[in-house]
Parts: sequence; structure tokens; C-alpha cells
Amino acid sequence: MCKVYLVEDVLMNFLLGILEGGGSVEEHHLIIRLLDLMWLLMEDYEVHECLKQLMMSLLRAYRFSPIVPDLGLQIHYLRLTIAILRHEKSRKYLLSNVLFDVLRSVVFFFIKSPLRVEEAGLQELIPTTWWPNRFNKEGKEIKDPSEESDEERLRRRAYERGCMRLKKRIEVVEELQVQILKLLLNNKDKGGGEASRYIFLNKFRKFLQENASNRGNPTVLCPPEYMVCFLHRLITAIRSCWDEYKTRNPPALYSEDAYVPPQLFYNGKVDYFDLQRLGGLLSHLRKTLKDDLASKANIIIDPSELQAVTMDDLEEEDESVSATAQRSSASLAIGGALARPSWLSSPTLGRANRFLSTAAVSLMNPRRPLGALEKVKVRSLSVEQRTEDDIEGHHGNEGLLLGRPAEEPDHPITENSLLEILDGAIMMYNLSVHQQLGKVLSV
Repeated sequence: MCKVYLVEDVLMNFLLGILEGGGSVEEHHLIIRLLDLMWLLMEDYEVHECLKQLMMSLLRAYRFSPIVPDLGLQIHYLRLTIAILRHEKSRKYLLSNVLFDVLRSVVFFFIKSPLRVEEAGLQELIPTTWWPNRFNKEGKEIKDPSEESDEERLRRRAYERGCMRLKKRIEVVEELQVQILKLLLNNKDKGGGEASRYIFLNKFRKFLQENASNRGNPTVLCPPEYMVCFLHRLITAIRSCWDEYKTRNPPALYSEDAYVPPQLFYNGKVDYFDLQRLGGLLSHLRKTLKDDLASKANIIIDPSELQAVTMDDLEEEDESVSATAQRSSASLAIGGALARPSWLSSPTLGRANRFLSTAAVSLMNPRRPLGALEKVKVRSLSVEQRTEDDIEGHHGNEGLLLGRPAEEPDHPITENSLLEILDGAIMMYNLSVHQQLGKVLSV
């Protein structure tokens, strides 16, 4: 069962056959029991290889299957993916080792619609075309058209019915994709170890880093059309999790009022790699704005840690405003992609980043004067080292929200992990999606 052809021709088809009766809950349970048996009777390394090959087969099948008018094949493969990911132990293994590390699993969130493929049945789905605007013989739009004729009304209604049929079928696929993401965002796993959401959080952050640092190398990047679909499904899944939390915790914000609190950008708890946030690299901002951090955000940075950075004489601090402006214009000249000047790859910056990962900051209670400060040493951990407690906080530890400014409300916004994923979604829009939507708009 570790052989690729056996997994693809036998195991995957066997599992698909279980779901062919309509995919009831009982059939999902049958697949879960089967996975339980595999984990019980096979060696772990055998299950790992089998699951990896199974997901690779599903991804290939989803990506390369022919498009049929009802999108039935894509729906079939997505439903089996959901059934496998419902099994907690398998889901955690796949999240930790396969979905982001081996596969381009973002492909699962792309929809191959029948818009470009002649054999896909689009002509049968939407047999009648109709245009919402009228034009005169010179090609100019008629601003005040007379009432449409009976024939035009019939054509419009037939066209709209066809479009609605296609929309409903695509919505079925979208809903299955959102279900996959909601399984990956599950933070109520009953088994031991880290919940799925916190594994996803770290993998998602690395995915963003990969796409931010390789912007000059298109072959490494996630294709922007995949990224657009992934962003839409992720936002829907975040909104669903956010609203579920709001139901359980009435003081929290509604998802319509979601925002990223400012302390995420400067307290060192979230890795922003080499991207500049709030006007500069975090090391530079911490040094120049340390007094503001102390008075307004209640974060005290150890002077000896600051000295460790100044000894390296960070180059960006000595650059003139004009040099900074030249960098900005150079970056705009290459289509908005981040120019990566030599100073970004310098050993100096490496030392600054090491400082950020180990910097000790102290938290002052906002309700007490600076003079009565009790220094609390806080760990700033790398992405791989963080636990649920480091992110969500507990027993007075605010987790990701360390260093809340006085004007920030005391009541919870939502779960901290959702705030970090929301921040990642905004970053993903900036990295790739905005540019892709601009291309679509120009077409």
C-alpha cells in the first residue's frame, strides 16, 4: 500500500466507492474506522507513506480530471479529501508533513470552471447569450435604452438561469473547500499533542514567507490564480470560526468588525521575515521608538539587547531619506515586487533577526505607573517552538497580544490564533492577490 500505482488504482478507488452512495455521515465513519485500523495494524512509517501517496493521488486527480458540466469529478475528490481529513491522527500527520511540505495543497482550493474548455459543456449549460448593455451602430453605449422587447426578455431570462445553474454548482465546490479549511483550523482536537489550527498556523506563516522571499523567482511561487481562490476560501473559513467564537463569548467582536491589533506588529510574537511593517524593519523601529513603546505600549526593551544591535551598526539606520526613496522607486519599477538590495541579505541583518528572536521584553500593567514596574521576562519564540499557550495566552499571559496600548479594549477581539491568520490573509492579498485582481480588471 506504499506503492504509488496501488494507492492510486486500488486504495483511492476503493475509498471513492465507499462515498459513491451520497456521502452520508455513516460512510465518513466507515473511512475513519478504516484509517483507525491502518494506524493500528501498520507500522507508522508505512501509514505515513501510504497517506502521503493517497493525498498526492487525490491532488493529481483533482487537478487533472476532465471538467464535466456539473463539476462532479472535482466534487468527488474533494469529498474523499474531507473524509480523510476528518480522521484526527491522519489530519495532523498530513498537516505537519505533507500538505505544505510535499504538496502544493493550495491547488485543492482552485476551481477549474468550464469557462475556457469547449468540451466542458458550457454551451449546454448556458445556451443563450445576452449582454446587459446596448450599443448603437457606432459602438457607443446607449445610456437610456427603451424597454426591452419580449424576445430580449426571454433571452435575458434564459441566460440568467444558465448563469445561476453554473453559480450553484461552483458554490457546492466552494463549500467543500471551506470544509477542508475548517478541519485544518480545528482547535478542539480530542487527541494528544498540538491542535490542528496551531500546526496550520506555523505552516501557513512559512508558506507566506516562501512566497514573500521568492518574488523574483516565479517558478517557486504559488500561482496567483490559485492564491486568489485560496484567499476567498480562507476568509470564509476564518469568518465562520470567528462567529462561532463570538457565539460562545458574547463580549468578543463580530467578524464584520475584525481588525488586527497594533501590538502584533511590534511585540516580536509574529514572524514578519524581512518584510517592513509600520514604516521599517522591526529592529530599527524598536531602537528608534523605544521610548514610545515604553510609554504607550508598556513594553520595556532591555538596554543591553538594544546595545547588541547598535554595535552592528545597522546600515539602514545610516541611509539618507533620498536613498530610501530611491529604493522605493526601484521597487515600484519592477511591478511592485519587493526589490531585495544587498543590505537585506547582509550578515548584519541576520544578527538583527537573531536579536529579535531572543529579545527579552518586559510587560508593564497599564493600570500602574511606570515607577511601579514589575519586569516580566517574556519568551519570543521561533515559529516552530510556539505552543498553544504562547499564542492564545493563559493565566494573565496575553500571548500574541502582549503589549496592549492603553486605547485598545480589554475585552477579547477573538481568539489570538484567528488574529494571526487574518493578518496572514492580509499579507497574502498584498503579496499576490492584489496584482492578480488588477490583471483581471484590465481584461
